[in-house]
Amino acid sequence: MIIEEDAAVGAYVYKTVDRQTGEVISQIPREEVLKMRDRPEYEVGDVVSTQV
Repeated sequence: MIIEEDAAVGAYVYKTVDRQTGEVISQIPREEVLKMRDRPEYEVGDVVSTQV
């Protein structure tokens, strides 16, 4: 597992990497979520709704 800090947003990215190929097998948060945070219309809560 590789842990990288995204200093721009103060968050961490956790990656599981195949040791033989170097390919990223999984990543948390996913790349789509990271890209979503860069959009000007993004607001906290867009990813998860806590409304019942």
